[in-house]
Amino acid sequence: SVLNHLLTPESEDAGTASKQELWIQTTIERKYTDEQSIYHLFCAVAEQGPDRRKNALKRFLELNSDYALFEKLPLLSLTYTGWGSLIPNIQRRIDYLNSLLPMLTGTTFLKHRKKVEEDIESLKEYIKSEEVRELLEFLG
Repeated sequence: SVLNHLLTPESEDAGTASKQELWIQTTIERKYTDEQSIYHLFCAVAEQGPDRRKNALKRFLELNSDYALFEKLPLLSLTYTGWGSLIPNIQRRIDYLNSLLPMLTGTTFLKHRKKVEEDIESLKEYIKSEEVRELLEFLG
């Protein structure tokens, strides 16, 4: 999509990265009630680094605490990258989701927090199944 092209790869140039971050924040501020726009923005942001993803989610939640929209947002990349074992990649996803928990406090975000905690547990189960699969593959 055009958004992915504009934002990916996350620029290493500080000026460009700053402009990308500002654009994301401004777009969230302008579109935080527009479900379709926010969904597409978060699809693109999900492919970015963890700090950018967290900043975008934090700003969104400051403006819109609607759980129905939150649960539709991709919090993680839809793709896995790398070689070898998937376990380190899955663990990074768990670590990232754990890093979101401090912003999901109070009664307003109870459902949000529960969803993220369930996502974490699901990924932990995935690690267990992946460990078994890798062991069986190793034992051949």
